[in-house]
Amino acid sequence: MNMKKIMFLIMFIYLSIDTFGQLPPILEFDKIISVRDHIIEIPLGEFSIIETPQTPVTIDRRVYFVHGLGGDASSWVKVSDAFSNTSLNISGFPARKVETFRVSYVYSTDASLCEAAQDVRNQIRTTASQDYLTGGMIPNDAFIIAHSQGGLVSRTLLHLDFVQDPDNPPSYGVGYGGLVTVASPLQGAMILNNRDMILDMAEDACVSLIAGPKISTHGVEKVLVNLVINNLGLDDTATDYTCKIISKNILPIFFADYYDDITNYYKVGASWIQTLNNDASNPTYCNLPKVAFFGEEPKQNIFWRTVNWFTKNPNNEDYFAANDDFTFYNSTIKPNYDLYVRRTDDFQANADKNWERKHNAWLWIFNPALAIYYCNQYNINIKKRNAWNKGVDFFRYANGRWEVVIGARRYNSSPSNPQEILNYSYYPNDGVVIQESAADLPCATNSPVKLYNSSHMQVRNDANIKIYMKRLLDGQYGDFFQTDIK
Repeated sequence: MNMKKIMFLIMFIYLSIDTFGQLPPILEFDKIISVRDHIIEIPLGEFSIIETPQTPVTIDRRVYFVHGLGGDASSWVKVSDAFSNTSLNISGFPARKVETFRVSYVYSTDASLCEAAQDVRNQIRTTASQDYLTGGMIPNDAFIIAHSQGGLVSRTLLHLDFVQDPDNPPSYGVGYGGLVTVASPLQGAMILNNRDMILDMAEDACVSLIAGPKISTHGVEKVLVNLVINNLGLDDTATDYTCKIISKNILPIFFADYYDDITNYYKVGASWIQTLNNDASNPTYCNLPKVAFFGEEPKQNIFWRTVNWFTKNPNNEDYFAANDDFTFYNSTIKPNYDLYVRRTDDFQANADKNWERKHNAWLWIFNPALAIYYCNQYNINIKKRNAWNKGVDFFRYANGRWEVVIGARRYNSSPSNPQEILNYSYYPNDGVVIQESAADLPCATNSPVKLYNSSHMQVRNDANIKIYMKRLLDGQYGDFFQTDIK
């Protein structure tokens, strides 16, 4: 070692002693530094390093909520609020470090799934851009939660971003990185193929339920019935035609959403469904975290329990409290069914009495006029019994007919009459969409998740969505969806 190197070493040691000699001694630990994947351990001996603690950086993630057929931004209001609002203090559902955005996409009679998806895409990218530039968020950490038709809109969005136009994303990416579908007809909705059956069913309901009251009214009651009929420009004999007016002209307004052009893209057998299924061959699409939630309702009274949540908004209930399926059935259907059964039985009993009386041989000999009266009374009571029994039959068979409408009941052979109850296969469903459609998300990164006892509409704010959304955010259906508690 030459003299210059020796002098340099002496000067380095001197400066080191002068510098580190000013530090107080440290007695208990060595310093460990990590650089990428390497660990560097520095024995400190009697040296000390004082570090200023750093405050952890908290970056929220975005969650987009997409509504279904006929819905709007308010369709997910309770669940989205529960996701982010700590002041709610919901037991068993802690708010997370998220910001939520409820999408309301283009909705018109001539819209397509692609147009709706483009609208959702524009809103997501606008929000993602703001999150990226001013919110400190990572746009592709966001994920989408979509109900019913919204799941098809979201699948179409994935198709646009990863298959149709994959090379044109913004610098921050597509703006989301995962998808959760809820009660979505991923392989089509048979109710759309059979939507005309809904109107036929409604017309039959009108004819069947009005028959008994109409034949039994008299005096003031009959005048009121006639006024209703005559206000439609018809006479008292035109009840059936009146019901056709209701089913063909009034109800289509109520069910107008089911006839929007957008629904033609996800009927069972629609070509667009196959187009979306073909995306499973795209690796980027397949690698995107995604999971399907589907409801399954018990078979008993499924029609009336489904109607229960079509006639009232589940978001009018408290958080995750849309759980009472039987309000409509218990308050309206059961009392009316019992009334029709009771009136049917009463007229049958009256008919039976008059049947016995008119078959009294002595009566025909000694008082034929009275025998003819009893015969006439028998016929009148049978007509009234039959009229009221039409309502009984409607109530009894409505459930089965609805199962046919939604594709849950498939006859193994053509039934001999519309009230056939044998020789069919039953498919579990949520009252609108059958399970095999709602659970079949191509390239899902987690097994489909069943929400037992959740119907199609109530699932947006019931106890089950609370349980399973918490599990989602806890990471049980994929690490991607795991989200920290606020």
